[in-house]
Amino acid sequence: MTVQSAYAELAAAVRRLRDITHELELIAVSDHPRGGDVALVDQVANAALEVSGAAEETATAFHDPTTGGASTVALCQKHVLTLGQILVGRLAAPERLAELDALGAEHGREAGAWASEVVRSVHSCQQSLWSDVLPALFAHGQETAALKSPCSTSGVRR
Repeated sequence: MTVQSAYAELAAAVRRLRDITHELELIAVSDHPRGGDVALVDQVANAALEVSGAAEETATAFHDPTTGGASTVALCQKHVLTLGQILVGRLAAPERLAELDALGAEHGREAGAWASEVVRSVHSCQQSLWSDVLPALFAHGQETAALKSPCSTSGVRR
């Protein structure tokens, strides 16, 4: 793998994550249950908007002509960390998942179905982050380090 191919794979992984977070936003914001003022629904919608925004900023960094290479990857790392913190702290925390699980019993079938879709989508975001984006980010770092390694000559590792 070359640095360029690792960069291309990272950009593709980030685009996939952006698409998955847009699905979470659509479910959490547009498909939320009607009726009743449930603070949990608003909290989840706000967190979903933040996650989706961070993923969009990450993907946009790869298309911004003013950034490139290392600065793009650094922006990617920054936004991925933000996205992960929101996922872990506000959407996938055990207490949040328990609140979502109880939503249907407290507010009806529509709220329960919405909560189940939110949880499914949050898990998809985590799967993409941990199994796609972070390994691509790591692979890019390895390729970049290999180029700078004193054991490397002409970009060929020994």
